[in-house]
Amino acid sequence: MSARSRDMNLVRWISLSGLALVLGACGGAGPEDQAPTAPISTLVDGESFSSLDVTADRLSGMFVRRGQSLAFEVDHRNGASAVRLSTATGEPLFWLERVEGGTKTRLGTSYASFLPSSASKPPAPGAPSRNQSPAGFEATGDVRQALDDLKKTDIVILPYLASALGRVGLDGASAKIALPIHMAALTLTKELNLDFDSAVVEQSNRLIAARKGIGDRPIGATSPVSKPEGFSQPPTCIVHPPCPANMVVATIGAFAGCCVSRTPPPPPPPPIEETDQSSTSYCSAGYMRENFSYLNKDPCRDDCLGMCGPGCSPWWWVCGDAEVHAACWNHDSAYCNGFIDVGGFSLPNPDYPVCESEYLAYSEWIFDDVFFAHTCNNDGETDSLTTPWWGLPTSVPTFFVTYK
Repeated sequence: MSARSRDMNLVRWISLSGLALVLGACGGAGPEDQAPTAPISTLVDGESFSSLDVTADRLSGMFVRRGQSLAFEVDHRNGASAVRLSTATGEPLFWLERVEGGTKTRLGTSYASFLPSSASKPPAPGAPSRNQSPAGFEATGDVRQALDDLKKTDIVILPYLASALGRVGLDGASAKIALPIHMAALTLTKELNLDFDSAVVEQSNRLIAARKGIGDRPIGATSPVSKPEGFSQPPTCIVHPPCPANMVVATIGAFAGCCVSRTPPPPPPPPIEETDQSSTSYCSAGYMRENFSYLNKDPCRDDCLGMCGPGCSPWWWVCGDAEVHAACWNHDSAYCNGFIDVGGFSLPNPDYPVCESEYLAYSEWIFDDVFFAHTCNNDGETDSLTTPWWGLPTSVPTFFVTYK
């Protein structure tokens, strides 16, 4: 069997399995209606799901990779919001839970914090930036040590879990319930500097692209602004004759026989050349970057912010493509300084626990407030909805999350 034939067979298999999972997410039979199943292959050697349950408001299961296991759960039932990554025996590794009045964070068994909702609100217009811990913030343990300890646990397979979900049809565009797992993987891969096999990334990207019918596009490309002229098949008329007063029947071209506007729209502008565009408005927001034909040449000279992956390496399983997304741009732009400058000396940030709690909560709930909207869209509204809660930086130094 040729490599192409093998790949197409894999795509057919993954399309069927992904369809089944997504149908389940849209209200199919629940776990109580199904008999126990064998481990679910992820199409990568040494990886499988020993269990996987999907509904519209809950995702849970156990992912196994070469002897390591990671239990996962995303829960949006009854207005709840929770993301839990645990050991095979149920011990917490990374838990974020929205509760009354704020967000609880657990890192392993040694660190826990409570971030009050009031800390997530931007300061009033004209108010100075916060420079002290918000009232009501509580924490036990050392957050830096807890993050270091996480590197020694099975959470190191988190990026593999996220990519495996994408390969079985649970990318963020097809199943929004999976987005918190993908965002946790983006955040912790960066925060913990987790290893991730580039061959698995490439294989995952290609399988997801092929399943979506865009496998011939180069990995790392965004959609061109100007669409190809002509169609491979006759189009379906959106408006049929008789036509409204402002439309006529086209007699030639791809839409012959359809009602079309009397005045054709102007042609779309050509894609912006990918030279250094860092000083232009195209680099000022994620949704503006759709004007570039390809982002992997880093036209904004900022390590390809917004591609939903580390640097210029897109993760197709986050939003189902390699395009720029405003939500990913906002997420990439936010970070937490572990040190601050005091009189010319670099000292540990005394409010780093607050900063880290805000950053981790934002990273997960970036999609939460608009869960039922499609926040993988790339437009000004999505950009506004996913801007960090603390607002844009001011000239006043702050101990809290910095926004580029």
